[in-house]
Amino acid sequence: MVQRRRFAVRAMDDAKRVRKFAVDQPCSQPKVDLMLVLDTSGSVHNAFDKERAFALDLVERFEEQDFEDRIRVSVIRFASDAQIVVPYREGTTKKEVLETIRNIEFTGQNTRIATAVELGVAHLEKHQRQDAQQIFVLISDGHGQEFWNVVQATGKRLQETEWEIFSVTASRDFNLEELKMYAGEDARVFIGPKSGSFLPIVGKFIDRCIEKRGTVEGSGQIEPSEPKKKQEKEVEGSGVEDEATTQTTTTEGTLTTEEASNCNLDIILVVDRSQSVETDYQKELKTATDVVGLASKSAYETGQVRVGVTSFAREGKLEIPLRKATRANTTDMISSIYHTGGSTSAVAGVEQAIRHLLPERRPKTRLLVVLISDGHSQDFWDKLTKTARILQALPNSLLLAATNSEKYSLSELTAWTGNASHVFHSQQIPVFLDRDQIIANVASKVQEIEGSGDVEGSGDGVITTDAVIEKNTPANHTDEPLTDSHEQKPRGVSDPLNEGIPLVTRPGTIKSTFDGKGPCKVDLVFVVDISTSVEQEFEKQRQFTLDLVNRLPREDFDNRVHVGIIVFHNRARVVEPLGRQRTKESIINVLSNITDEGGSTSVAAGMKLAADEITRGRRSDARQMVVLVSDGNSQDLWRQVILTSGLVKALAVDVYAITVHRDYLYKELEMYSSGPDYVFVGPKIPEFLDVTERALLNCLAPNVTLDVEDRL
Repeated sequence: MVQRRRFAVRAMDDAKRVRKFAVDQPCSQPKVDLMLVLDTSGSVHNAFDKERAFALDLVERFEEQDFEDRIRVSVIRFASDAQIVVPYREGTTKKEVLETIRNIEFTGQNTRIATAVELGVAHLEKHQRQDAQQIFVLISDGHGQEFWNVVQATGKRLQETEWEIFSVTASRDFNLEELKMYAGEDARVFIGPKSGSFLPIVGKFIDRCIEKRGTVEGSGQIEPSEPKKKQEKEVEGSGVEDEATTQTTTTEGTLTTEEASNCNLDIILVVDRSQSVETDYQKELKTATDVVGLASKSAYETGQVRVGVTSFAREGKLEIPLRKATRANTTDMISSIYHTGGSTSAVAGVEQAIRHLLPERRPKTRLLVVLISDGHSQDFWDKLTKTARILQALPNSLLLAATNSEKYSLSELTAWTGNASHVFHSQQIPVFLDRDQIIANVASKVQEIEGSGDVEGSGDGVITTDAVIEKNTPANHTDEPLTDSHEQKPRGVSDPLNEGIPLVTRPGTIKSTFDGKGPCKVDLVFVVDISTSVEQEFEKQRQFTLDLVNRLPREDFDNRVHVGIIVFHNRARVVEPLGRQRTKESIINVLSNITDEGGSTSVAAGMKLAADEITRGRRSDARQMVVLVSDGNSQDLWRQVILTSGLVKALAVDVYAITVHRDYLYKELEMYSSGPDYVFVGPKIPEFLDVTERALLNCLAPNVTLDVEDRL
């Protein structure tokens, strides 16, 4: 039996442990041990048949004789519990594996992904062969219902096996962050349009393993068997393109406006026809037809440009399929879309576009998506943001929103586009309809997504939520889009975590006006863990807050530095409000009186309260800093961690995290922090005070230095 590895995170930088996967990656072993973990829970009810087909198609790909020795397969099905339905054993035939998978039925119930992964790891570790490549495939939408620390620990354990790990889903409602927890990186996760690449990419990788026996002696070249050659031709001719090939053709060189104008373009328009836009509805249709008019008649006649349209009120509707049509015909059909009135659900309109138009998008073709609405939908916020992320994750695409209404919700429209600069109101419509500008925007967006090397996973065309937040935050963004002065209708909230959260703290970014010049003002919030998990190290951790305050001159507390203090266990409370003018001695006194109270740990509760406190007490001419003092071992649901970390990042706050605890969860600390440079654990702990002191004195981020004459 293979010895299991410990998965304590002590003194380990998780960011450096992520193993990259390349599409043409060679296989080091001549055999394969394949583990398939299939979700049958209630969350995949609309996609179960397609998800089961991933397993069937992957197994079907291989020859019967491969199962004699080259490949062994085990299958686990799970919902609220997990069961091994095909165990690892010698002599299991291809027919037996396929028959068992076909007999797996949808069960409903809760989703316990970590339970299934734990079972899969234990079973594969026990039966893995020394001369085989272990491959672990999780087929699930990622909507597990386990505590965050359980997901973290299980994902870490799976990662430390150093097997080749992949996750795939056919569901439109997926959670990328949890799937990445298990798979490790974007390139190993197959979601949305990318799910069609799962079989060609993973299947070919397995081919490279089991075909090693066919290596021509002395040549070093692999000579596939005749059935394999035939299979490759079938895959190549099936219309499913290898995503790697697509990416290499789109990331080379720099697109000029002229070159972009010569490329194919698919356009999707999503038009609001609800009651809230009644007085401006004809203007909306005019905007839509003007978008169509950006391209020449010949571009439509040759099929270079195609337009698809959906509309929405309470329900969504497909108006024009995405297919070749003349410009005049497209314009006429848009003009005839009837205003129905009724309540407003932008999600319904976008879902129709995802369901009916995206599947018709041409490979390698750029995509322009334009939402034409006032943003006053009655959708639940979490459903809206989930749907928006699907659009934001599309490769080779640009999302824009336009409104002809004087009263509109910039916060909602920004949530759809991911960037306030991609939202155009009535007075900006002429700029929005500038043909050369919109073509340049499409080209630059493609370069930003596919050509930049500083967004992890950009090579596979999938953008993570964090990458969207970071890449779409303008460097000098000062217009504070979410402090919407336009009439803001309350929206439903189905997640208790979001109850009571001001709209100002929801997706989008708000930065202070501090530009690095003049006096450096700082709003500093300490978020201190007082739960049982830090009991033994509490005094040492609290001392960091005292030492940091002691390093600042007494006069800084007159006005330059404002301090707020929050403590948390399973709940959080403010012990020192941000924004009050307090002396250095009084702040030290409050910190000194904080005691460890025990109880369970909810970092999300502490950070959510910090976001609320910053929203309430921040100064527009100051930099905001948060110092999280915790080991990261929370009992929060993973979804709470994702939502709350996004909430904090949307405020453009610099978050530092530190712990002296030896058993910490690095990934959770990193998610709340502003990046790996802002997390201080293990050997980096001694740097904490110097780095944060410099940030407080000079408003500098980590790894940034000032010349002597520039220092305060």
